[in-house]
Amino acid sequence: MQATATSHHDEPHASEVWLHAFGESDRQEQLHEDAVAWRNVTGLLFGVVAIGLVIAILAVWISAKI
Repeated sequence: MQATATSHHDEPHASEVWLHAFGESDRQEQLHEDAVAWRNVTGLLFGVVAIGLVIAILAVWISAKI
């Protein structure tokens, strides 16, 4: 069995595949859904960090009172 060497440059770029695989309205819908998902994820992460900071500040305040 003989292996054939392929160059990385022979393969189409992912954005080119996306442009040819979906219509304009589908691409816009995917971009919108992606933006909403990223806002949700970053909002959730921000909330976790904020709660962690509140707990840390509360722990420092309580330990200073002891």
